[in-house]
Amino acid sequence: MGEVELKLSTHQSVSVADELGIPIKLVSVGEGVEDLQLFDTEASVNVIFM
Repeated sequence: MGEVELKLSTHQSVSVADELGIPIKLVSVGEGVEDLQLFDTEASVNVIFM
């Protein structure tokens, strides 16, 4: 399966990943390629419930 780039909020990303069964591997914390970070499930859940 090919890769898909989506620019979504954390809430939207989790929903899309759940609906489509596509794992989230990277998240962007800025605008450039150097701003990509590995997706951290625990950190993302903490942001949602803060």
